[in-house]
Amino acid sequence: MQWVGHEASTSLRALWGMNHARSEAEMQEAMRSWDTPSQNILVADRKGAISIRSTGLLPVRRGGHGAGLLDGSTDRFAWTGRIPFGELPHARNPKRGYLMSTNQQPTDSSYRYYLDHDWRNGFRSLRIDSLLNRKPRHAVSDLARYQSDVRVVQRDLFAPLLDTLGGPLPLRADSLRRMLTRWNGEATLDRPEPLAMWVFMSELRSLAWDEPVFAGRIEPKTWRLRELLVERPASRWLDVQATPRGRENAAGLLRRALVVAADTLAARYGWNPTGWRWGDHQRVVFEHLTGSEALRALWRGPEPWPGFRSTLSPSQPLRTTHSASWRVMVDFSTTPPRGYGVYPGGQSGNPFSRLYDRHLATYLDFRYYELRKPQTPSAMDEEHVASRLVLQPEG
Repeated sequence: MQWVGHEASTSLRALWGMNHARSEAEMQEAMRSWDTPSQNILVADRKGAISIRSTGLLPVRRGGHGAGLLDGSTDRFAWTGRIPFGELPHARNPKRGYLMSTNQQPTDSSYRYYLDHDWRNGFRSLRIDSLLNRKPRHAVSDLARYQSDVRVVQRDLFAPLLDTLGGPLPLRADSLRRMLTRWNGEATLDRPEPLAMWVFMSELRSLAWDEPVFAGRIEPKTWRLRELLVERPASRWLDVQATPRGRENAAGLLRRALVVAADTLAARYGWNPTGWRWGDHQRVVFEHLTGSEALRALWRGPEPWPGFRSTLSPSQPLRTTHSASWRVMVDFSTTPPRGYGVYPGGQSGNPFSRLYDRHLATYLDFRYYELRKPQTPSAMDEEHVASRLVLQPEG
Protein backbone atom coordinates (compact mmCIF):
# COMPACT_ATOMS: atom_id res chain seq x y z
CA MET A 1 0.00 0.00 0.00
CA GLN A 2 1.24 3.47 -0.86
CA TRP A 3 0.12 6.73 0.68
CA VAL A 4 1.58 10.23 0.62
CA GLY A 5 1.46 10.23 4.43
CA HIS A 6 4.17 7.54 4.43
CA GLU A 7 6.61 9.82 2.63
CA ALA A 8 9.11 12.06 4.41
CA SER A 9 7.18 15.21 5.29
CA THR A 10 8.11 18.87 5.56
CA SER A 11 4.67 20.06 6.74
CA LEU A 12 6.07 21.23 10.10
CA ARG A 13 8.50 23.45 8.22
CA ALA A 14 5.56 24.80 6.24
CA LEU A 15 3.62 25.51 9.44
CA TRP A 16 6.58 27.40 10.88
CA GLY A 17 6.84 29.54 7.78
CA MET A 18 3.07 30.09 7.57
CA ASN A 19 2.89 31.21 11.19
CA HIS A 20 5.70 33.71 10.62
CA ALA A 21 4.49 34.98 7.22
CA ARG A 22 3.76 38.72 7.10
CA SER A 23 2.12 38.85 3.68
CA GLU A 24 0.19 36.71 1.24
CA ALA A 25 3.37 36.30 -0.84
CA GLU A 26 5.35 34.99 2.15
CA MET A 27 2.49 32.66 2.96
CA GLN A 28 2.60 31.23 -0.56
CA GLU A 29 6.33 30.62 -0.26
CA ALA A 30 5.88 28.76 3.03
CA MET A 31 3.10 26.63 1.51
CA ARG A 32 5.59 25.10 -0.93
CA SER A 33 6.75 22.84 1.91
CA TRP A 34 3.25 21.62 2.78
CA ASP A 35 2.94 17.88 2.10
CA THR A 36 0.09 16.15 3.87
CA PRO A 37 -2.79 16.13 4.38
CA SER A 38 -3.80 18.07 1.28
CA GLN A 39 -5.64 21.26 2.17
CA ASN A 40 -7.52 24.05 0.45
CA ILE A 41 -5.63 27.00 1.94
CA LEU A 42 -7.13 30.47 1.65
CA VAL A 43 -5.01 33.51 2.46
CA ALA A 44 -5.77 37.20 2.98
CA ASP A 45 -3.41 39.97 4.03
CA ARG A 46 -3.94 43.53 5.22
CA LYS A 47 -2.96 44.97 1.84
CA GLY A 48 -5.97 43.32 0.24
CA ALA A 49 -4.32 40.34 -1.46
CA ILE A 50 -6.35 37.10 -1.42
CA SER A 51 -5.54 33.66 -2.78
CA ILE A 52 -6.54 30.00 -2.61
CA ARG A 53 -4.55 26.91 -3.48
CA SER A 54 -5.18 23.16 -3.28
CA THR A 55 -1.96 22.51 -1.42
CA GLY A 56 -0.14 19.25 -0.73
CA LEU A 57 1.77 16.31 -2.10
CA LEU A 58 -0.37 15.03 -4.96
CA PRO A 59 1.29 12.20 -6.87
CA VAL A 60 1.71 11.96 -10.63
CA ARG A 61 1.34 8.43 -12.00
CA ARG A 62 2.95 6.83 -15.00
CA GLY A 63 -0.50 5.86 -16.28
CA GLY A 64 -4.13 5.61 -15.31
CA HIS A 65 -5.65 7.44 -12.36
CA GLY A 66 -5.87 6.98 -8.62
CA ALA A 67 -9.46 5.80 -8.24
CA GLY A 68 -10.01 2.41 -6.63
CA LEU A 69 -7.51 -0.41 -6.24
CA LEU A 70 -4.70 -0.48 -8.78
CA ASP A 71 -2.54 -3.43 -9.84
CA GLY A 72 0.62 -3.27 -7.73
CA SER A 73 2.36 -6.16 -9.51
CA THR A 74 3.43 -3.83 -12.32
CA ASP A 75 4.96 -0.36 -12.46
CA ARG A 76 2.30 0.75 -14.93
CA PHE A 77 0.65 2.90 -12.25
CA ALA A 78 3.82 3.79 -10.32
CA TRP A 79 4.32 7.29 -8.93
CA THR A 80 6.77 9.28 -11.00
CA GLY A 81 6.71 12.54 -9.04
CA ARG A 82 4.30 15.10 -7.65
CA ILE A 83 2.20 17.83 -9.18
CA PRO A 84 4.44 20.93 -9.33
CA PHE A 85 3.47 23.61 -6.83
CA GLY A 86 2.83 26.14 -9.58
CA GLU A 87 0.37 23.78 -11.29
CA LEU A 88 -1.74 23.00 -8.23
CA PRO A 89 -5.26 24.43 -8.62
CA HIS A 90 -5.08 28.02 -7.43
CA ALA A 91 -6.43 31.54 -7.90
CA ARG A 92 -5.23 34.96 -6.77
CA ASN A 93 -6.94 38.35 -6.60
CA PRO A 94 -9.86 37.61 -8.96
CA LYS A 95 -11.77 40.58 -10.38
CA ARG A 96 -14.93 39.54 -8.54
CA GLY A 97 -13.12 40.25 -5.26
CA TYR A 98 -13.69 37.01 -3.36
CA LEU A 99 -12.72 33.34 -3.21
CA MET A 100 -14.38 30.36 -1.56
CA SER A 101 -14.17 26.60 -1.16
CA THR A 102 -16.62 23.99 0.11
CA ASN A 103 -14.52 21.04 -1.08
CA GLN A 104 -16.14 21.14 -4.49
CA GLN A 105 -14.17 20.09 -7.58
CA PRO A 106 -11.57 22.86 -8.10
CA THR A 107 -10.87 22.22 -11.81
CA ASP A 108 -12.69 21.33 -14.99
CA SER A 109 -12.04 18.34 -17.26
CA SER A 110 -9.16 20.11 -19.03
CA TYR A 111 -6.88 19.86 -15.97
CA ARG A 112 -4.02 17.55 -16.91
CA TYR A 113 -3.51 15.82 -13.54
CA TYR A 114 -5.68 13.44 -11.52
CA LEU A 115 -6.83 15.00 -8.25
CA ASP A 116 -9.73 12.87 -7.01
CA HIS A 117 -13.05 11.45 -8.18
CA ASP A 118 -15.40 11.87 -5.20
CA TRP A 119 -15.98 15.59 -4.66
CA ARG A 120 -18.62 17.27 -2.55
CA ASN A 121 -21.48 18.76 -4.54
CA GLY A 122 -21.34 22.43 -5.41
CA PHE A 123 -24.59 23.46 -3.68
CA ARG A 124 -22.87 25.31 -0.85
CA SER A 125 -20.52 27.06 -3.29
CA LEU A 126 -23.48 28.19 -5.39
CA ARG A 127 -25.09 29.69 -2.30
CA ILE A 128 -21.90 31.41 -1.14
CA ASP A 129 -21.41 32.86 -4.61
CA SER A 130 -24.96 34.21 -4.70
CA LEU A 131 -24.50 35.90 -1.31
CA LEU A 132 -21.07 37.42 -1.96
CA ASN A 133 -22.02 38.55 -5.46
CA ARG A 134 -24.94 40.65 -4.23
CA LYS A 135 -22.91 43.65 -3.10
CA PRO A 136 -19.29 44.87 -3.20
CA ARG A 137 -18.76 45.16 0.56
CA HIS A 138 -19.75 42.89 3.45
CA ALA A 139 -19.77 43.70 7.15
CA VAL A 140 -18.88 41.28 9.94
CA SER A 141 -22.62 41.04 10.68
CA ASP A 142 -23.19 39.93 7.07
CA LEU A 143 -20.65 37.13 7.39
CA ALA A 144 -22.26 35.98 10.63
CA ARG A 145 -25.60 35.82 8.83
CA TYR A 146 -24.05 33.87 5.96
CA GLN A 147 -22.59 31.30 8.36
CA SER A 148 -26.06 30.68 9.78
CA ASP A 149 -27.67 30.52 6.32
CA VAL A 150 -30.00 27.56 5.75
CA ARG A 151 -31.19 28.23 2.20
CA VAL A 152 -31.77 24.87 0.44
CA VAL A 153 -30.25 25.09 -3.04
CA GLN A 154 -31.80 21.72 -3.96
CA ARG A 155 -35.22 23.34 -3.65
CA ASP A 156 -34.22 25.98 -6.23
CA LEU A 157 -33.03 23.26 -8.60
CA PHE A 158 -35.83 20.70 -8.28
CA ALA A 159 -39.02 22.48 -7.19
CA PRO A 160 -39.41 24.48 -10.45
CA LEU A 161 -39.50 21.17 -12.34
CA LEU A 162 -42.70 20.27 -10.46
CA ASP A 163 -44.50 23.28 -11.95
CA THR A 164 -44.08 21.83 -15.44
CA LEU A 165 -45.94 18.58 -14.78
CA GLY A 166 -49.02 18.10 -16.94
CA GLY A 167 -52.24 16.36 -16.00
CA PRO A 168 -53.99 15.98 -12.65
CA LEU A 169 -52.32 14.61 -9.53
CA PRO A 170 -53.89 12.87 -6.54
CA LEU A 171 -55.06 15.43 -3.98
CA ARG A 172 -52.24 14.88 -1.47
CA ALA A 173 -49.54 14.72 -4.13
CA ASP A 174 -50.78 18.00 -5.64
CA SER A 175 -50.84 19.61 -2.19
CA LEU A 176 -47.23 18.49 -1.69
CA ARG A 177 -46.27 19.91 -5.09
CA ARG A 178 -47.79 23.28 -4.26
CA MET A 179 -46.10 23.32 -0.85
CA LEU A 180 -42.64 22.77 -2.34
CA THR A 181 -43.02 25.20 -5.26
CA ARG A 182 -44.29 28.02 -3.00
CA TRP A 183 -41.66 27.51 -0.32
CA ASN A 184 -38.90 30.13 -0.08
CA GLY A 185 -36.29 27.40 0.54
CA GLU A 186 -35.36 28.37 4.11
CA ALA A 187 -34.90 25.25 6.29
CA THR A 188 -35.81 26.98 9.55
CA LEU A 189 -37.06 25.21 12.66
CA ASP A 190 -40.63 26.50 12.38
CA ARG A 191 -41.37 25.36 8.80
CA PRO A 192 -42.93 22.07 7.55
CA GLU A 193 -41.44 22.28 4.04
CA PRO A 194 -37.94 21.00 4.93
CA LEU A 195 -39.39 17.68 6.13
CA ALA A 196 -41.56 17.46 3.02
CA MET A 197 -38.55 18.27 0.82
CA TRP A 198 -36.38 15.67 2.55
CA VAL A 199 -39.00 12.91 2.08
CA PHE A 200 -39.61 13.93 -1.54
CA MET A 201 -35.90 13.96 -2.42
CA SER A 202 -35.37 10.62 -0.67
CA GLU A 203 -38.19 9.00 -2.65
CA LEU A 204 -37.05 10.65 -5.90
CA ARG A 205 -33.52 9.27 -5.54
CA SER A 206 -34.81 5.84 -4.52
CA LEU A 207 -37.08 5.61 -7.57
CA ALA A 208 -34.44 6.97 -9.96
CA TRP A 209 -31.62 4.70 -8.86
CA ASP A 210 -33.67 1.50 -8.46
CA GLU A 211 -31.76 -0.47 -11.11
CA PRO A 212 -29.92 -3.59 -9.87
CA VAL A 213 -26.56 -2.08 -10.83
CA PHE A 214 -26.88 0.36 -7.90
CA ALA A 215 -27.83 -2.25 -5.29
CA GLY A 216 -25.44 -2.03 -2.35
CA ARG A 217 -23.44 0.74 -3.99
CA ILE A 218 -23.18 4.49 -3.59
CA GLU A 219 -25.81 6.12 -5.78
CA PRO A 220 -24.96 8.92 -8.22
CA LYS A 221 -24.82 12.48 -6.94
CA THR A 222 -27.95 14.62 -6.67
CA TRP A 223 -26.66 17.05 -9.31
CA ARG A 224 -26.36 14.13 -11.76
CA LEU A 225 -30.04 13.31 -11.24
CA ARG A 226 -31.01 16.91 -11.90
CA GLU A 227 -28.87 16.89 -15.03
CA LEU A 228 -30.77 13.85 -16.35
CA LEU A 229 -34.17 15.36 -15.53
CA VAL A 230 -33.38 18.57 -17.42
CA GLU A 231 -31.03 17.53 -20.22
CA ARG A 232 -31.99 13.89 -20.85
CA PRO A 233 -35.64 13.58 -19.80
CA ALA A 234 -36.07 10.34 -21.78
CA SER A 235 -33.06 8.61 -20.18
CA ARG A 236 -33.60 4.97 -19.34
CA TRP A 237 -32.25 5.62 -15.84
CA LEU A 238 -35.39 7.64 -15.05
CA ASP A 239 -37.63 4.61 -15.52
CA VAL A 240 -39.22 3.19 -12.36
CA GLN A 241 -38.54 -0.52 -12.30
CA ALA A 242 -41.58 -1.32 -10.14
CA THR A 243 -44.06 -0.02 -12.73
CA PRO A 244 -44.35 -2.65 -15.48
CA ARG A 245 -46.43 -0.62 -17.94
CA GLY A 246 -44.47 1.70 -20.19
CA ARG A 247 -41.34 3.57 -19.24
CA GLU A 248 -41.24 6.73 -17.15
CA ASN A 249 -39.58 9.86 -18.44
CA ALA A 250 -38.60 12.85 -16.28
CA ALA A 251 -42.19 14.02 -15.80
CA GLY A 252 -43.38 10.51 -15.01
CA LEU A 253 -40.64 10.01 -12.43
CA LEU A 254 -41.39 13.34 -10.72
CA ARG A 255 -45.12 12.56 -10.60
CA ARG A 256 -44.44 9.14 -9.13
CA ALA A 257 -42.07 10.60 -6.52
CA LEU A 258 -44.72 13.12 -5.43
CA VAL A 259 -47.32 10.39 -4.98
CA VAL A 260 -44.99 8.10 -3.03
CA ALA A 261 -43.64 10.98 -0.91
CA ALA A 262 -47.16 12.11 -0.01
CA ASP A 263 -48.05 8.57 1.05
CA THR A 264 -44.84 8.31 3.10
CA LEU A 265 -45.49 11.62 4.88
CA ALA A 266 -49.05 10.58 5.70
CA ALA A 267 -47.96 7.18 7.04
CA ARG A 268 -45.01 8.42 9.11
CA TYR A 269 -46.18 11.80 10.38
CA GLY A 270 -49.89 12.03 9.61
CA TRP A 271 -51.33 14.19 6.86
CA ASN A 272 -51.17 17.35 8.91
CA PRO A 273 -48.43 19.74 7.77
CA THR A 274 -48.56 21.61 11.08
CA GLY A 275 -47.10 18.46 12.60
CA TRP A 276 -44.18 18.49 10.16
CA ARG A 277 -42.41 21.34 11.92
CA TRP A 278 -38.71 20.84 11.09
CA GLY A 279 -37.48 21.57 14.59
CA ASP A 280 -39.59 18.71 15.96
CA HIS A 281 -37.81 16.17 13.76
CA GLN A 282 -34.39 17.59 12.93
CA ARG A 283 -31.80 17.27 15.72
CA VAL A 284 -28.12 17.80 16.37
CA VAL A 285 -26.19 15.52 18.74
CA PHE A 286 -22.72 16.32 20.10
CA GLU A 287 -21.18 12.89 20.50
CA HIS A 288 -17.95 12.06 22.26
CA LEU A 289 -15.06 11.84 19.82
CA THR A 290 -15.10 8.03 20.05
CA GLY A 291 -18.81 7.84 19.22
CA SER A 292 -19.06 5.10 21.87
CA GLU A 293 -22.44 4.48 23.47
CA ALA A 294 -20.55 3.62 26.66
CA LEU A 295 -19.62 7.31 26.90
CA ARG A 296 -23.11 8.66 26.22
CA ALA A 297 -23.00 10.56 29.52
CA LEU A 298 -20.36 12.77 27.91
CA TRP A 299 -22.56 13.54 24.89
CA ARG A 300 -24.74 16.61 24.64
CA GLY A 301 -28.09 16.92 22.88
CA PRO A 302 -30.17 16.19 20.97
CA GLU A 303 -31.19 19.79 20.26
CA PRO A 304 -33.41 21.24 17.51
CA TRP A 305 -31.23 22.15 14.54
CA PRO A 306 -32.03 24.12 11.37
CA GLY A 307 -30.56 23.45 7.97
CA PHE A 308 -30.54 20.76 5.34
CA ARG A 309 -28.03 18.65 3.51
CA SER A 310 -25.46 21.02 1.93
CA THR A 311 -26.74 24.26 3.47
CA LEU A 312 -24.07 26.74 4.56
CA SER A 313 -24.76 25.78 8.16
CA PRO A 314 -24.14 22.05 7.66
CA SER A 315 -26.75 19.48 8.58
CA GLN A 316 -27.63 15.86 7.91
CA PRO A 317 -31.34 15.05 8.07
CA LEU A 318 -32.68 13.91 10.47
CA ARG A 319 -29.83 13.44 12.95
CA THR A 320 -26.81 15.71 12.65
CA THR A 321 -23.55 14.62 14.28
CA HIS A 322 -21.15 16.63 12.11
CA SER A 323 -21.52 20.32 11.42
CA ALA A 324 -19.33 23.42 11.58
CA SER A 325 -16.47 22.57 13.94
CA TRP A 326 -15.35 26.20 14.02
CA ARG A 327 -17.03 29.43 12.96
CA VAL A 328 -14.69 32.38 12.71
CA MET A 329 -14.63 35.87 11.19
CA VAL A 330 -11.67 38.26 11.04
CA ASP A 331 -12.03 42.01 10.49
CA PHE A 332 -8.85 43.39 8.87
CA SER A 333 -10.08 46.99 8.95
CA THR A 334 -8.89 47.49 12.54
CA THR A 335 -5.43 47.55 14.09
CA PRO A 336 -4.83 44.91 15.23
CA PRO A 337 -7.41 42.84 13.33
CA ARG A 338 -10.41 41.74 15.39
CA GLY A 339 -11.65 38.16 15.37
CA TYR A 340 -14.93 36.54 16.36
CA GLY A 341 -15.53 32.84 16.70
CA VAL A 342 -17.25 29.92 18.39
CA TYR A 343 -16.96 26.17 18.38
CA PRO A 344 -19.27 23.45 19.74
CA GLY A 345 -18.33 22.30 23.23
CA GLY A 346 -16.12 24.15 25.64
CA GLN A 347 -12.58 25.09 26.47
CA SER A 348 -11.99 22.03 28.66
CA GLY A 349 -12.08 18.37 27.73
CA ASN A 350 -12.77 17.56 31.39
CA PRO A 351 -16.48 16.65 31.74
CA PHE A 352 -16.39 17.77 35.39
CA SER A 353 -15.26 21.27 34.40
CA ARG A 354 -17.79 24.08 34.10
CA LEU A 355 -16.10 24.89 30.79
CA TYR A 356 -16.83 21.44 29.29
CA ASP A 357 -19.95 22.49 27.38
CA ARG A 358 -20.01 26.21 28.06
CA HIS A 359 -20.09 27.25 24.40
CA LEU A 360 -22.98 25.05 23.32
CA ALA A 361 -25.78 27.58 23.87
CA THR A 362 -23.78 30.25 22.04
CA TYR A 363 -23.10 27.84 19.19
CA LEU A 364 -26.73 26.72 18.90
CA ASP A 365 -27.89 30.35 18.81
CA PHE A 366 -25.33 31.27 16.11
CA ARG A 367 -23.69 33.83 18.37
CA TYR A 368 -19.96 34.56 18.70
CA TYR A 369 -17.26 35.42 21.20
CA GLU A 370 -14.68 38.08 20.54
CA LEU A 371 -11.33 36.33 20.19
CA ARG A 372 -8.81 38.06 22.45
CA LYS A 373 -5.07 37.67 21.87
CA PRO A 374 -3.28 39.47 24.72
CA GLN A 375 0.43 39.88 24.07
CA THR A 376 1.50 40.13 27.74
CA PRO A 377 0.14 38.88 31.08
CA SER A 378 -0.71 42.43 32.07
CA ALA A 379 -2.97 42.72 29.03
CA MET A 380 -5.17 39.89 30.28
CA ASP A 381 -8.74 40.77 31.15
CA GLU A 382 -8.80 39.76 34.81
CA GLU A 383 -12.55 39.37 34.74
CA HIS A 384 -12.19 36.43 32.36
CA VAL A 385 -9.18 34.72 33.94
CA ALA A 386 -10.39 31.47 35.51
CA SER A 387 -7.02 30.26 36.80
CA ARG A 388 -3.28 30.88 36.57
CA LEU A 389 -0.40 28.45 36.21
CA VAL A 390 3.06 29.82 36.97
CA LEU A 391 6.12 27.85 35.87
CA GLN A 392 9.28 28.50 37.87
CA PRO A 393 12.77 27.31 36.84
CA GLU A 394 14.25 24.77 39.26
CA GLY A 395 16.52 26.23 41.94
